[in-house]
Amino acid sequence: METFKKLSDFFVDEKLSLVEKERTWLLLSGNDIVWVIGQRIDDRFKVTSNTKNILEIKVLNSDQEGD
Repeated sequence: METFKKLSDFFVDEKLSLVEKERTWLLLSGNDIVWVIGQRIDDRFKVTSNTKNILEIKVLNSDQEGD
């Protein structure tokens, strides 16, 4: 995907309630959102056949589904 979606638009598309939005954690690299934790990772940071280095991050004791 070549275009970027605003975080607010992503939340609307995913039909998250205000409470869910407020409880959502983000992983950032500088000003870039790498991962909306429990929801989606940015395509620019996904592991591909060209990936040379991987940083594995796990979220423990989270109330979010899919972690």
